[in-house]
Amino acid sequence: MVMKEMVERQIKEPQILTIDIETSPHTGYFWGHKWQTGILEFIEYGQIIGFSAKWLKGNQITKTLIDYKDYRPGKMNDQKIVKDIHKLIEKADILIGHNIKDFDMRYINSRFLKHNLNPPTTYKLIDTKTEAKRIMKLSSYKLDDLGDYLSIGNKMQHEGFSMWLKCREGDKKAWNRMKKYNHQDTILTEKLYLKLRPYMNNHPSLTIYSEKEGCPTCTSDHVQRRGVYVTKVNKFPRYQCQDCGHWYRGSKSLKIDKKPDSNI
Repeated sequence: MVMKEMVERQIKEPQILTIDIETSPHTGYFWGHKWQTGILEFIEYGQIIGFSAKWLKGNQITKTLIDYKDYRPGKMNDQKIVKDIHKLIEKADILIGHNIKDFDMRYINSRFLKHNLNPPTTYKLIDTKTEAKRIMKLSSYKLDDLGDYLSIGNKMQHEGFSMWLKCREGDKKAWNRMKKYNHQDTILTEKLYLKLRPYMNNHPSLTIYSEKEGCPTCTSDHVQRRGVYVTKVNKFPRYQCQDCGHWYRGSKSLKIDKKPDSNI
């Protein structure tokens, strides 16, 4: 049984999960102007109030605090929603998100620790904001602006911070808008990832998971050999995927005919 499980694990397809979270603001008391940051007394840390997660080209789940039976208006308790996020990440090989490295995963990890959860299994992170900055030169790398520039869609418009306040007060319509907003962000992030993926030279190799031959970024076997890739000491066959367009080199080097040095 153990050997069978090991074999199945070796030939599985990589599990790629796009995720986005929504959080509540920190609360505290302060004097003076609103742009000053001298907090007199800290009341409550922000919490995760919603998340949307989508398996690549597969199922999507979007939940907010109001979806849980113990939810009470005005009282934030993200323990159950954090546990649900933990279970999803446990199943993922690769996590995708916009600004996921600096915000989402650091925030998620802080809530894992708060609720005494062990770290989930190892995974790789792909940050679409980081990749967009590396690949393109634009005036803005916000998700909405990138979606507009690449003609792949936009974020859902809403009334702003008042939507968060209405959710805190238990407004069901506001919670519904929050869920739709979160849901759309995840769909747009996945589209952005797929748009950028052929340009990602540092993308984790997906064929390693299944040990199949093909394009390492999309696993398609519809590839063509085109020329050679030359390094300082060797050369390799070069391929282009005919589905996603990604260029990559083969894993086995080509034989190099070394001619003896001529006598001078």
